[in-house]
Amino acid sequence: MDGDRTYAFWALLLGSGLRIGEMVSLRWPNVDLPRRRVHVVEFVSTLGYDLVSSAGKSRDATRSIDLDDDLVRILKAQRKLQSEERLASSSYVASDHVFTQLGGGSYHLQYLSRLLGRYTAELQLLG
Repeated sequence: MDGDRTYAFWALLLGSGLRIGEMVSLRWPNVDLPRRRVHVVEFVSTLGYDLVSSAGKSRDATRSIDLDDDLVRILKAQRKLQSEERLASSSYVASDHVFTQLGGGSYHLQYLSRLLGRYTAELQLLG
């Protein structure tokens, strides 16, 4: 999966324990790379196909997650990738989301959930 534009997403998903809905709504102002922390303060879920803001799954949903050296490196590379993509396209959809599509703009939670299911099957991760 290294080289896949969603690599940083999967690395943080596996390395942090965050939920997909937490990661889809994760924004750069809530990522503190010098202190190696991610602050989980925004949540999204689906209502049909529409994304709706959510209060999180529990009263302890708002929290901070520590990052290891590898995740900090991966997130720095993600920020650089977004910057390069923004400069390369006059139609880039700017946002402060950490994980964005090739042309900018955030991913849809259901797209990433389906992609996770496909990768799980392809890699035969479940018995």
